[in-house]
Amino acid sequence: DIWKAVCAERQLILLAPQAANPARWSATEVEFIRKALAELSDGYTVDPNRIVAHGYRAGGAMAFLFGFTHRNRVRGVASIEAPVPQRARPPANDPIQRMAIYAAFPQRGRAAARLRIQVKALTDLKYPVTTRTLPKSRYLTSSEIAELARWIDLLDRL
Repeated sequence: DIWKAVCAERQLILLAPQAANPARWSATEVEFIRKALAELSDGYTVDPNRIVAHGYRAGGAMAFLFGFTHRNRVRGVASIEAPVPQRARPPANDPIQRMAIYAAFPQRGRAAARLRIQVKALTDLKYPVTTRTLPKSRYLTSSEIAELARWIDLLDRL
């Protein structure tokens, strides 16, 4: 519901697959997400330059895994409080299959330091990284979602 108004305003399609286990994603579910995206693309006109994998915490880690595994389809990864999983080793950014990163995380806490290091590593690999520091551990507010939607709109220009 929190995305509904932004999607309508910006003409975005939100595909929200759910993990078989509500507590966590499995690496094997990457294929399920790929098939869901392919099915969606068959039924709608989808701008290939603005396909984003997005998630919160474990979902954000899955977004990184899916994005790096499907570089030919995904142009952005938007993660909220999510580290890059160890099995998702990001390659250097490729100008032919460019990808941008949006990373939001709390300003304090043990995870924040780790996420800052990962943002630096992604920047070193030539990924354009946009960061949003959150005042505490939480998902995005409606105004922050609007900001993320603007970022998605700009992906075809990055």
